[in-house]
Amino acid sequence: MQTIARGPSPYGPFEPAPHNPILTHRHLVLHPIQCTGHAELIEAPDGTWWALFLATRAGRLQGPDLLGRETFLAPVRWQDGWPVIGDDGTVSLELEAPALSAATGRLASVSPWLSGWSTRLHPVDGLSFEGPRMEVPVTAASLDGSGTVSAAFQRQLEHRASFTATVVASPPAAATGITAYAGPENHFDLSVSGADRARRVTLRRRAADLVAEQSVPVPGAGPIRLAIECDGAAYHVTADGAAVGAGSAWLLDAQWAPGFGSVRLGVFASGPQQGWAVFDSVGGEHVG
Repeated sequence: MQTIARGPSPYGPFEPAPHNPILTHRHLVLHPIQCTGHAELIEAPDGTWWALFLATRAGRLQGPDLLGRETFLAPVRWQDGWPVIGDDGTVSLELEAPALSAATGRLASVSPWLSGWSTRLHPVDGLSFEGPRMEVPVTAASLDGSGTVSAAFQRQLEHRASFTATVVASPPAAATGITAYAGPENHFDLSVSGADRARRVTLRRRAADLVAEQSVPVPGAGPIRLAIECDGAAYHVTADGAAVGAGSAWLLDAQWAPGFGSVRLGVFASGPQQGWAVFDSVGGEHVG
């Protein structure tokens, strides 16, 4: 919830709002928006007022929370000198509000980081993007660790989402593939390793100290298309269209994984020897 108080100076004395909390869904246990709070009041250039706040889009009785904390915007009106957020302190997925004018100015440059990509800590040297094609240096760092890892992620934006990448080239000793990543102790990885007749695709699922793996052989040296599809209840993985396995979405729930963030979908390369993993047709879809 969010509460507010006012006073004649930053040192008080303070008077609480008569309608506190000014934003809460604690009494709406089945509402799709939960965990509202951390609100800021903002005046737009046109004089309208807004509340910028954090919340989640998954009630605990409606399924796993895969999106974590998100940023919400709600209109604010003033009554007797007090802010009233949304519909008398509650909000909906859609609210009537005045239109905001388009932002002015231009970005000096466009980079993968400005278009939604992220890394864990700083980017690994040599990580490069060229449209849907990516080159990822192989390092010994693992997704299980907490330091910098050779990986790039896109945030999962909806409970139904998919992510694909074609592994074009990969060192035989490396695990190269795609991941649904909620944190070092909660992630599902689909990777290619080995060469020629020994090449395999492996699904590795980690949840805290429990790790499960299953593999299927994929002989040959050609590119392999890996895919993860989330239907809100499970993450299903395929290699060249053939099912490899699945993992329960509850194991990546934001309430269990640290950081309050969403699941991130991305590519990674990890192995004992240096080299390069090349991906093509990298991208994802999110269905609201």
